Amino acid sequence: MEYLERLHLQNELVPDLNHLEGIIIQGDDMAIVTSQPRFELEPVSQSEIDAWFESQGFEKVTRCGYYRAADNLGVFDAHAKNLVRFENTLIPFDVIPCRPGGGFLQFIADTLATGHHVKEVRTVSTSPRGS
Repeated sequence: MEYLERLHLQNELVPDLNHLEGIIIQGDDMAIVTSQPRFELEPVSQSEIDAWFESQGFEKVTRCGYYRAADNLGVFDAHAKNLVRFENTLIPFDVIPCRPGGGFLQFIADTLATGHHVKEVRTVSTSPRGS
């Protein structure tokens, strides 16, 4: 369900980007079949991404995360590897859209109220639990 919700939220950013084609059931396995249009892709810079999200009514929360209070839509992991330009719009194809709630929503509100951006930290390895 989370996968379908993300596709739906991506369609709020770019209408008709994702299409649900059907469901395949084979024995005990089920697969969701979706499609997207094929685009001739042009890379974009982070400053272009920032400007595009701002033009859509979003505020910047992290280096690659944005929030729009009007419809409680957050979009995260929105960096140059996850968006491309097609004609006059940007296409977010591998971002993480969500409708924040609870403590996460309060954290976003507090961050924006102070005028700060949160600096996210990415790691490429994990350590065993208890280390």
